[in-house]
Formats: sequence, C-alpha cells, structure tokens
Amino acid sequence: MYKIETKKPYGTKPIRKYLNKELKKLKRFFDNKIDFYKYYRSRYRIYYPLPMNTATII
Repeated sequence: MYKIETKKPYGTKPIRKYLNKELKKLKRFFDNKIDFYKYYRSRYRIYYPLPMNTATII
C-alpha cells in the first residue's frame, strides 16, 4: 500500500487510471497464486479424529 500511495500521480483522471492499473496487477498476482491461497486457507480447517478408545491408550 505504501508503494502504491507514494507513486500515485496528481489529478483525478491520472489517479483513477493509475489505481485501476495497480488493482489489475494485484488481481493478476493473486489469481496466479490461487492454488496456494486455497491451500493456505484450508489447512486450518483440517481436523484429525481422535482414536475411539482413548482411555486404553498408554
């Protein structure tokens, strides 16, 4: 965000064009890494079942 904000030009139309261009870059970046993103988000939802009879396990 800092890089995007510090490099933004002056004026309404140039700012809009610049921010749309940066947004497209960010979207392309995350679209290219969607598999990793899905893996990262799903790894916290994996639950391992406990053994059925935990009292007998020594």
